[in-house]
Parts: sequence; C-alpha cells; structure tokens
Amino acid sequence: MVRDINRVGKQWRKWDDGQRLLFNEVYKHIMANPPTMFLHPKTKMSRDEFTTVAWNAAWIAAWTAGKHLRGEAVAIAA
Repeated sequence: MVRDINRVGKQWRKWDDGQRLLFNEVYKHIMANPPTMFLHPKTKMSRDEFTTVAWNAAWIAAWTAGKHLRGEAVAIAA
C-alpha cells in the first residue's frame, strides 16, 4: 500500500499502487530539482506556480500509466 503523502485526495483511491508510486516519485523528483532544470531559461515562475507544474506532471504520469499500462507492472528505479 502506497501512502498518500502529497494529499492527492479521492483520486488516490481510484489509482492502483503503481500509479500512486509513480505520482509520488515524479512529484518528489521534480520538486527536488531546481526549476531551471525543467523550464526555459527566460521563464519567470514563482515557487507556487512551479509546484503546480510539478503536481500536474506527476498527475499526468500517474493517469497515463493507468490508461495505458493497466495490468502491467510500473517499474520505478528508486
């Protein structure tokens, strides 16, 4: 059982453990790196805006894994 450490909410219950793990790992990885790693150098973005970008990327990854990989293992190198 993968814990909802980022307070995803009711969608969390709909995802399988592979999707949950993927969300947590993608979000953690993006937030652990400087925004300049993911954005164009001339982009100005607040920390709150960048948090939204990271959340959306993690959500899309988890949703896509469920849509396209249902029944297959989702492997994440931890």
